[in-house]
Amino acid sequence: MEAAGVITILAVVLIVLALVYYLVSVIVQLRRITSGLDEVIKHVGEIVEKSAPVNGVVNAINEQ
Repeated sequence: MEAAGVITILAVVLIVLALVYYLVSVIVQLRRITSGLDEVIKHVGEIVEKSAPVNGVVNAINEQ
């Protein structure tokens, strides 16, 4: 095999490895973001539940 062929194959392998590393790091970050959003959504749901009884009071006040 010629030297140019070996260099080309090596370059392709390095590019593929760089892409794999980048994509795996993106997947890890997205999983962290997803777990953080799951925690936040839980707390937002609690706030919505606690503020639900207020809607009737606010509507009554606005009617008067």
